[in-house]
Amino acid sequence: MFKPIKEKTLKEWAERKLGSSKCKRIIYVNRKRSNWLGEFIWETGTIKINLHKVNSYHSLYRTVAHEWTHAQQYYREYKYWDSRKKYEDNPLEKEANFVEKNLHRTKFHIIKARKMAKKRFIKKIMGF
Repeated sequence: MFKPIKEKTLKEWAERKLGSSKCKRIIYVNRKRSNWLGEFIWETGTIKINLHKVNSYHSLYRTVAHEWTHAQQYYREYKYWDSRKKYEDNPLEKEANFVEKNLHRTKFHIIKARKMAKKRFIKKIMGF
């Protein structure tokens, strides 16, 4: 098993790599019966990392990036899509998956890709 990284170090890395967010803290839990790697708790601004499922530094950083992306999103927008789409079809989950899988890119490229996706979303909603 790997040694977990300190919360402060993870938060500083995420902010440098992905930009600011509503995340106030990152905590580790060990949920053996759960199938999730991470979770963002909107009410408290907490990212939970499930050490039972996250078992490498690569997996840890990808999970933090995914949940950090949720911490940058809007709760109402997430709930809107969550009530209308399956988890894997939710555009905000797709955005978080994109960021998670593209950590090798620079912050500039990630932000640019997000803006382009947001424009496509707005055009679709507005009927353009």
